[in-house]
Amino acid sequence: ENVEEILSEIVKKNVKFGLNWRNSGGSRFNIVDKSTDSMIIPTLDALSTGESALFNMFSTIIRYSDYGDINKSIKLNEIEGIVIIDEIDLHLHSSVQCDVLPKLIRKFPKVQFIITSHSPLFILGMKDIFEEKRPQLVFQHRKRLTHYSIPKS
Repeated sequence: ENVEEILSEIVKKNVKFGLNWRNSGGSRFNIVDKSTDSMIIPTLDALSTGESALFNMFSTIIRYSDYGDINKSIKLNEIEGIVIIDEIDLHLHSSVQCDVLPKLIRKFPKVQFIITSHSPLFILGMKDIFEEKRPQLVFQHRKRLTHYSIPKS
């Protein structure tokens, strides 16, 4: 259920996993729209590179939380930890950087994310999603660090 919630955020539809026939070539799983019960993505291999990267990243957070305490991974908002991601923007479309990624981060309020990015779109998305919490940003320029809170709109 948690993995489907992550995938739903990525594909921007309420989805669930379906099963393909064995030995049909490709992935065993497909992605089904819950509202119509129709397959919308034939295999996990059909996700874009960015969608696949996000899905792998955030489902790995869930998997690692299972190792420590399976009860905490039942609810995404109970998972705790620190996640470090270098250059998150490298393989993500601009709309995913601005819209999807901040929403996925918000689903894990007890996880501290340390993320590097060259993308102002990611920062704008964080500002829109986290307006009330105002995440801390740290900028580095010529070996000098500057701390900055995202201002309220």
